[in-house]
Amino acid sequence: MRSSKSRSLLLIFWVATHTFVWSAQSTGPLVLIQDQSPVKKSKKAGTPAVIRPRKKAESKRVITIGQSAALSGNLQKYQQEITFGIEACLGKINHHGGIRGHKIALKVLNNNSNPAQAAANVEQFLEDGIDILLGCAGNRNIKAILPYVKNRKAALCFPWGCSLDVDNSSIPYMVHGQTTQRLHIRKLVSYLANDLHHTRIGIVHSDSSFGVMNAKYAQQLFATYTADPIEVTLCSYNSNTADVTDALATLNKVKPHAILFLSTSRPTAKIIKGIGEAGNYASDFVGNESNYFAPQQLDSRDIKFHYSSAVPALDQVQYPIVQEYLEASRKYTPRAMPNSLSFTYYINTKLLSLGIDAVLAEGGTVTRDTIITALDKIVNKDIGGFIGSFNRDKRTLYPINVGIVKGSP
Repeated sequence: MRSSKSRSLLLIFWVATHTFVWSAQSTGPLVLIQDQSPVKKSKKAGTPAVIRPRKKAESKRVITIGQSAALSGNLQKYQQEITFGIEACLGKINHHGGIRGHKIALKVLNNNSNPAQAAANVEQFLEDGIDILLGCAGNRNIKAILPYVKNRKAALCFPWGCSLDVDNSSIPYMVHGQTTQRLHIRKLVSYLANDLHHTRIGIVHSDSSFGVMNAKYAQQLFATYTADPIEVTLCSYNSNTADVTDALATLNKVKPHAILFLSTSRPTAKIIKGIGEAGNYASDFVGNESNYFAPQQLDSRDIKFHYSSAVPALDQVQYPIVQEYLEASRKYTPRAMPNSLSFTYYINTKLLSLGIDAVLAEGGTVTRDTIITALDKIVNKDIGGFIGSFNRDKRTLYPINVGIVKGSP
């Protein structure tokens, strides 16, 4: 049995590694408030409770943004990299004096990948006077947050999740970054058919309604290639357990030459490993941005996974924004390895900062209303070679363009 002194030391170590608060007056470059402790649950998951009177969320020189974060569960790795990208950008901004003299803080509340907790976190943010949310991840978590966004209680900026609700362009307090899934699917289908010239393709997707819909959309696109018909096999996996048994059995039976993954990294890695063990090596693996970390879960370094991305590849150093990100990542998040997902949220945070700057330039206060209005006005803004331009129909600040990143992210 550990002594009281040992337990105290362990507690101190846990607190040091799980919670940190840097104030605007600290010598550190980044204002970041992270709080992983649970907050009270909402009366009904996903339903806004009565919003209490707003507290003052910011001092005259600190602007606080909220993040209901999936710091545990299947989305933990994705959420961690999202936060690293935000942290690197805020580090650079705050190190250079902030935005018009205002430091930017990110307050993070852990939702444990629990939609009810995600909703409760938003209630806590609103009670604290924080009504701008950034980088929330996970389809179910975002769906639980949406009632607050639809009721114009909070602005949701750059969520990372895929659902029909999130892709709804009619939500005025929503701002997207990485474009919609259908743009990624169109690019991936074209890449497999026109660039790689495959005629026998497997499509791996979740069994959720959104996953099935996306897979059928890809199948319809492949059917348009009538000159050289493409044989397509759909394979679904359990979206709750990531059980790929049935999908793997189907793929090992039909032996496709290439596989399109409309899935997350864990089931993707399981499938690639499983078909390899069976001796059925497809020549190409491609997927959407949810597959960033599949290659890291595979033993073989010979497997190259190509994926769609709405941001430049990290080896495209001709873009000043790429060089800026790599430098900021090394300086402000040295514990993190640069990758495309982190880079995506570096760009997202940089775009959000443009809106903050516009509000402050007019002498305004940064709130859900003023930030949405400011982001709506961004047109053809160059940030290091990446062009930000708001599209009201899609509610996105990204150019309507998706590219293919070859090799591991």
